[in-house]
Amino acid sequence: MKELLVDILDHCVFKLLILIMSVFLLILLVSPLKTQALSSGEADPLGDSSDYSTVLYDNTNGLPTAETNAIVQSDNGYIWMGGYSGLVRYDGNTFFRYDATSGLASVRCLFIDSNGRLWIGTNDDGAAMLKDEEFIFFNKGKGLASSSIRSITEDDHKNIVVATTMGITVIDGYNNVKSIDEAQINKKYIKKLERAKNGEIYGVDLEGSFFAYRDEKITAYYDPDKTGFGAVDTIYPDPDDENSIYLSTRKDGLIHWDMTKPTNTAKNIR
Repeated sequence: MKELLVDILDHCVFKLLILIMSVFLLILLVSPLKTQALSSGEADPLGDSSDYSTVLYDNTNGLPTAETNAIVQSDNGYIWMGGYSGLVRYDGNTFFRYDATSGLASVRCLFIDSNGRLWIGTNDDGAAMLKDEEFIFFNKGKGLASSSIRSITEDDHKNIVVATTMGITVIDGYNNVKSIDEAQINKKYIKKLERAKNGEIYGVDLEGSFFAYRDEKITAYYDPDKTGFGAVDTIYPDPDDENSIYLSTRKDGLIHWDMTKPTNTAKNIR
């Protein structure tokens, strides 16, 4: 019951924003419409005479749903969108929806691995991997720490690392499933995982702690009461500095954090 209430609260705080963004941003598919459209007298939607135009898709012009939680593009060019109504594939012309009858309902996250495979994390039905037009499912009964998935990434060994509401689970190249036994994250609600260029994986839990992970071990863990800037909501590796990360905090805004010198390098960014 407690976990359910926490999950509902989490939705209230974060999913309202996601719902708004899904209409105005996340499903804002940008297509390269060349300037001949401008020369033919058509209006420029961006108002800057650029070589690009925007098309907003929603449930009024082809998209099967007006909400989206995640969006990725696969190597074959498909755009994949996940939402509470299932998984949607867009090929540039047509939207196709994989609904609950396919076993995919309430999609929370999407990930394309280094082999080009699509991974889907759901709210209640575990994770799924699309291979050769077929879905392979992983849930608590098959070894996941929980069937509620929040984030998916990949480690240096091409293992899939899955954040659940009860810790982290790893799926190897043979589809073997293993829950990570580390005291700091055991049975913790892991909200987000992001991999840096150096292969380090960074994560955030529901309590606002953040951590570093590599080779099935927690290599660093930071309690929100001991960092000086409190709880963290989300995390993003610095693309220009493999040893630094950006932290979105609840009270001090955006923080830039050097993981090699964490005690004296927190920089507030306004």
